[in-house]
Amino acid sequence: DLRLSQIVRSLQHDIREIHFQNRILVSLLEQAGVLTRVSFEVECHCQRFLEVCSLNPLSLDTSFLDVFRDSGVALSICSCVGRSSVHALASVTKSVETTLDDVGSHRL
Repeated sequence: DLRLSQIVRSLQHDIREIHFQNRILVSLLEQAGVLTRVSFEVECHCQRFLEVCSLNPLSLDTSFLDVFRDSGVALSICSCVGRSSVHALASVTKSVETTLDDVGSHRL
């Protein structure tokens, strides 16, 4: 247990140091006009999204409604935004799916 706690403390120290250096690096790049805080945050978000997509690929025939029907996804969304927002999202998604189906059937 002593060895494990030493390893954990060492890793926590390393993480704090990396966070510290990251803040300094972003600040210097911002001061030099290389990037803005917003562009940095947007790029971080995009990279995280791409990583999640690569770990959880969707087939081309999967719709947003299919994803939303997954209880795990629905529960995650609900815990973040609340039940009323989830119901509103479900209604909009169903409307969009119906509209797309109607448009698709008229083209055939």
